[in-house]
Amino acid sequence: MEMSRYLDFLHTLDCAATLLIEGRRTRCEVVHHIEYSRGDLSDFLAVPLLDKYHSRDSATGIHHLSRRGFERMFKVSELDLIAVTNNLIWEALSGAKPR
Repeated sequence: MEMSRYLDFLHTLDCAATLLIEGRRTRCEVVHHIEYSRGDLSDFLAVPLLDKYHSRDSATGIHHLSRRGFERMFKVSELDLIAVTNNLIWEALSGAKPR
């Protein structure tokens, strides 16, 4: 799948942070590229988020708190968010019922 189509697909998923932190499903608003990855394939290491978990303007946003601040506040790492995203992708592509 080409990267632009992949990012469009991620925008159709639920927010990984809301699912992991709050235990509920809410359609994502933005896609966050994790800090560890830069370069040609970085789009494949991105996670769907609500703006409140992403924005610099939100007190709970990863860009406001910093990656480490976000991890301290929520006890959730970007790798945890990637794992949840992988599960969301699997659900969407396989037609599996959400867990």
